[in-house]
Amino acid sequence: MFRRDKYWIAPFFLVFIAHGLLYYAFPEQHYTSSEGGGGWISYLKYVCLIVTLPALIQARISSSTLSWISFIVIPIGVSLCLQLYWVNENNLLLFQYTIAMFGYFFGPFALRFFESRVFVERFCLVAIFVIFASTTSELFFGGISQDFSRSGLRGAGPFINPNNTGIIVAILAAVYHYYSRTKVMNAAIALLAALTLVITGSKTGMAIYAAMAFVLLPSRWRFTVLLVVPLLLLMSMDEIADLWSVYELRDFSLESGEIRSVNIFALLEKLTDLSPMETLFGFSNTSLIDNAYLDMMSYGGVSLVMSFVVVQLISIFHCIRLRMKLAGLLHGAFFLAMLTTDLPRLWPTGYMYWCLISVTIFKARLHEKSYASAARDFN
Repeated sequence: MFRRDKYWIAPFFLVFIAHGLLYYAFPEQHYTSSEGGGGWISYLKYVCLIVTLPALIQARISSSTLSWISFIVIPIGVSLCLQLYWVNENNLLLFQYTIAMFGYFFGPFALRFFESRVFVERFCLVAIFVIFASTTSELFFGGISQDFSRSGLRGAGPFINPNNTGIIVAILAAVYHYYSRTKVMNAAIALLAALTLVITGSKTGMAIYAAMAFVLLPSRWRFTVLLVVPLLLLMSMDEIADLWSVYELRDFSLESGEIRSVNIFALLEKLTDLSPMETLFGFSNTSLIDNAYLDMMSYGGVSLVMSFVVVQLISIFHCIRLRMKLAGLLHGAFFLAMLTTDLPRLWPTGYMYWCLISVTIFKARLHEKSYASAARDFN
């Protein structure tokens, strides 16, 4: 890495990722606390962004870097124009979305920071263990908040809420499995990830991890695992039920899905009665639904949804064109998460997604530059 990366960006990058652990020392700062309502810890991510942004863009900008930067100009411009439309009202959701977009500028740094396969494995291993340890501690010492489920304990973890923590764990475990070839360590990571997902009660995280694990498994193992795992679970149902009751974990019912379905249909019905301005620029500054696309529609309208989807499709196109398999898998994981969460405006998942888009666009620009150089040399 460059000296700038090592001594300036990397320390703040790690604080940006890990500062949620401070909620265990200062639980009153958590947004669900009646005392704090969201305190100084929540502002650390913004401090990290402000401090690192000047270093993320080099003073001497090459043509490929300029092309990479120009890609994000229109999406940011759309978001800022919407801010003007909402200037007389406090649209915090749109602000969160706009700030998360600055995760895009971490793309080239992420490529340098995670350039070593061994480092990626170790980073994921340490991160998963820390998340597991912190989330498990909530079983014995009490959680940051008990407000995330009406039917039992859900460990919030260091990423604000159970779903965020579940999504992060599922993605980190999938990345580890993608790179690691050690069977014992893969099994250990799978166990830690599964236990963490159970404690968080994140159905979204479980679905993402199951889908990613199935894709990453060797073809000869896929159907074996599909048969063995359900069979082992059935054989251990009594033991699992006893363990569930001892720790009072969240019950897995269809209630949350039914509530979400009712909310979706109510919002879709509301969309048919909107004025043209509300359709184009949004109609609500409060969160109405746990679905990224419908959530964006409510606080940013069609203009925000279209700008996001276009960027998303272009990034996916480059993944397919340049055979970026891991980036493509991560796009799939984030898409699954967006079906049941408001991911693009949340920390750290929204920032991670914009960083992923940045990586694909940056690599595409480098590929085009090298292709153009080769063509000139040939001519």
